[in-house]
Amino acid sequence: MSEWVEKELRSNFARAIRAGHRAANTEPRATRVRYRALEDALRIELANAATITLPVKLIRVSIGLIWPDLCQEGKGLSHSFR
Repeated sequence: MSEWVEKELRSNFARAIRAGHRAANTEPRATRVRYRALEDALRIELANAATITLPVKLIRVSIGLIWPDLCQEGKGLSHSFR
């Protein structure tokens, strides 16, 4: 590989690493999402320890999803992003 190519790769890799660290420190990230059947809501736990509970009907309106498409009836939904 030429010296120029190696220099560009190192530069772009370093820039991408910095952007990833910046995003990890500033953008909200979910660590866990659970469906709460009694409330018909999603509980989203974020990396910064904040928790958001969203009624499913708002999610359907916001992003056009139909809940049965995401979760079969009778089965819970729980996902961890760790």
